[in-house]
Amino acid sequence: MTRTSRGFRPLIFAAVFALSGCGDGAPTPGSGHKAPEPALTTAVDACDVALIPHRGIGRVDDEIKRRQVEYARSTNRLAHLERLGWAYVAKAQESYDPGYFEFARQTALCLASRAPSRHDALLLEGHALHNLHRFGEAEAAARVLVSERGLWLDYALLGDILMERGKLEEAAGAYEQMMAQKPGALAYARAANMRWLTGDLKGAVTVMRMAARASRSRSAAAWIYARLALYELQAGERNSAARSVRTALELSPDH
Repeated sequence: MTRTSRGFRPLIFAAVFALSGCGDGAPTPGSGHKAPEPALTTAVDACDVALIPHRGIGRVDDEIKRRQVEYARSTNRLAHLERLGWAYVAKAQESYDPGYFEFARQTALCLASRAPSRHDALLLEGHALHNLHRFGEAEAAARVLVSERGLWLDYALLGDILMERGKLEEAAGAYEQMMAQKPGALAYARAANMRWLTGDLKGAVTVMRMAARASRSRSAAAWIYARLALYELQAGERNSAARSVRTALELSPDH
């Protein structure tokens, strides 16, 4: 959260979360509710929430403001709206402020109300719900995506959610589908994490090093090297862990 926005954002977040009703998405015992359905339903004033004038002075803040301005000006509004949603995701990850994930979700709802296809909006909302720990709704959204579209991004989202819910075998299957379509740093990093979760520390180190070599994004590489350092430290490779940490800090010194 930037200093310029600190005074006004909490009030917005309170209003947005009151609209959204935060929770895991699981039915309340004894309530008679059905299993969660995909979460895409148009929220009240979702577009108004997504387009609240943003404040901030960082690179991601500038991207958010630019997409908001271009949405108003451009004839290709849907593209700017989708990119605005992912800019909110980036801001949430950068700032560790989960309120921005709710802004991303509201942007997804706005996009869904205007786009001819719901898949891009559903992917964005699925990521937001996952990071808001509304795992039931996020899983329902991801399962719609893999059944109707089946891109590697859809399988990545499903695998991440299943992993969070402790469904490791199903998560591994989703990641295998991702790997079949898009092998590379993001797939290797997920495979390494699965090995670590199942007790294969040596395999986790080996595969995460593959992810580090394959990474082409500075932000992704910084995360990968930081995670690799954790595995190396647990494996007793202290010098390697120190090198991985230094590399991560060189790639992203302010994170």
